[in-house]
Amino acid sequence: MPSRPLLLALLLGVLLAPTVASSRTVWFVEVPVWDISDDGLPFRVGAILPGSHDPVSRAVGLREPRWVVAAGYATLPDLYDDGTGRLSGWGGETVFAGFAREWAWEIPGLVWRGAAVALVLDLGLNYAAASIPSNGTNFNFLVSPGFSWERSAGDGAVWHAGLRWFHLSNANIHDRNAGYDGLTFRFGRSW
Repeated sequence: MPSRPLLLALLLGVLLAPTVASSRTVWFVEVPVWDISDDGLPFRVGAILPGSHDPVSRAVGLREPRWVVAAGYATLPDLYDDGTGRLSGWGGETVFAGFAREWAWEIPGLVWRGAAVALVLDLGLNYAAASIPSNGTNFNFLVSPGFSWERSAGDGAVWHAGLRWFHLSNANIHDRNAGYDGLTFRFGRSW
């Protein structure tokens, strides 16, 4: 029988299945800038898919609700617990995948180099082949607030860049709740 986290992820995926709207998909690469928690370096590639407005997104004045689907690779260090003097997690490498709902609020009047600036928040699920961090769990929730900039590339296409706080945690649904925290840079373009 599948594990509870896997069943939860599948259920949420079915209930929150993306509905594509008229704007274009942005393809992106996301790289770590600062490993705040010294727990690994995740790199991601993915797509930001347009979504249709729902009552919640309209009520809070979103520019456009979106879906983020990404896959990645992370290097994970061995983690040593200073308190116990023991190794608390074996490092290595892992691949992972996840999806998130992205909400963006444009900051009125704030334009940088001809690009609209927005506050963004991604909330989603992530599953890795090995625990992230190495003393954490395979299944994690993803929280990623930050800023994004979008500028027209012509023909309806856009350049996209963003600076994010990338956080993974299992929200204490398992015995271990080690999380990952890092600052990432996202760069992409729609075609």
